[in-house]
Amino acid sequence: MNRLFVKPTCAKACVLSLILAAGVAEAAPFVCTGDAFIVQEISAQLTVIDQAVSPFVFVPIGGPAGFQINGIGFNRNDGLIWGWHRVRIDPMVDPLPQEVVTIDDTGTVTPMGQGGLPDLFFNTGDVSDDGLTMYLNESGAGPLWSITLPGLTGASSVMIAGDTGTVADWAFNRTDSMLWGGDHSDGQIASVIPATGARADFSVAGCAVISPTCNAASLPSGGSPTIQGYGAAWFNAAGNLFLLQNNGVIFEIGDVTTSPIIVSTQTGPASDFNDGAACVHDVLGAAKQMISSNLSSLPSTITITYTFEAFAQAMNDVSAIDDLEAVFGTHGVDWTFTMISSSANIAHNAGFNGHTDTELIDQTMGTEQDLAIGSPATVTVVLELLTLDGGTDMNGEFCNQVLVTGIGASDGFSYGDLSTDGLNPDPDNDDNPDERVPSCFGTQVPVELTTFSVE
Repeated sequence: MNRLFVKPTCAKACVLSLILAAGVAEAAPFVCTGDAFIVQEISAQLTVIDQAVSPFVFVPIGGPAGFQINGIGFNRNDGLIWGWHRVRIDPMVDPLPQEVVTIDDTGTVTPMGQGGLPDLFFNTGDVSDDGLTMYLNESGAGPLWSITLPGLTGASSVMIAGDTGTVADWAFNRTDSMLWGGDHSDGQIASVIPATGARADFSVAGCAVISPTCNAASLPSGGSPTIQGYGAAWFNAAGNLFLLQNNGVIFEIGDVTTSPIIVSTQTGPASDFNDGAACVHDVLGAAKQMISSNLSSLPSTITITYTFEAFAQAMNDVSAIDDLEAVFGTHGVDWTFTMISSSANIAHNAGFNGHTDTELIDQTMGTEQDLAIGSPATVTVVLELLTLDGGTDMNGEFCNQVLVTGIGASDGFSYGDLSTDGLNPDPDNDDNPDERVPSCFGTQVPVELTTFSVE
């Protein structure tokens, strides 16, 4: 499924079933929303990390696979997570061979075969930014294997040359097309050129300012590999490297390619078996604002403005869903729909009513809606709020996000973004629309509050 957080308190508790597929089945791709993923424990529990909030939110996806999966990477080409199925020590418990697997958005694990890769205990790896190559390695030294996706052809290797300190996960950096990870042997970060295997290690400066979000003087080193290893590594759209130490500390490192420095630390789940990946996203953004005509008296006219914008590339086939019954309660009892309109650069769905038809943007075949770079489009919905009784969560608040999706005009990949508060999909104007500031409308708000936004 695409994780549309209709209500944070509900959707973050959703549980999916993680199973081993008997064969290759039709996969349900993830939408690239900038989230990170980790696989942990000996039985491979998949978890999605919402990095747009602080502290990070960790949401398990289904149950454990029942065997080890490591070396995971997000494939932007097909929206799937690719990884390496590692055999347990006891083959009677897990008799299946070591091989490449995929995990889709329903949590389904599908075996893909070895494709000429050796029967090795791979514990590090990632997928290239273009989704065409998977890299696998053992602990930062020895051979670095690469194989072409999705057909698993052309398996080849180069020897990693340079520092041999232990790296427990590699992350592909689209800025320099190199693999990066944390070397817990000496508390440095390491890089490898995939084509040659040349490795270099770099010291990392401690936090510039000690604060609750940055309390590390340096990257820890030494100790047991299962405790101190940086088992999960990934990048975000800003080019920062994240290292999840197996003991549960997350280090965010900025200026990776110039002057590496720790810029924040957080607490995450600890595990002796730990691997990470992310879909870097900076191309599509959404915002949502709601304005009430008069909250001190009902009925009240609610005007909702959705803003959608393309950043790094134009977007095709734009879609956005908003189920207003999930926000305000039963239509005709708690609220009634009034109208929908849109700006000139996007066509709204004339049939939208917020309950039986929840698609905001026109989906008529042959007239798919596109977004040009830097040309925000808006859709406006007006409704009448009749009661404050419907749609509230356990805290007595109306909470909601809208998910916009689209296809990159340049690369053909699927992208998505969960809306942030207000009218600007990128409030800090850094061309990285990863903001998701929660905003809820509470039934106990003061009557003088006449403007509010929901995520």
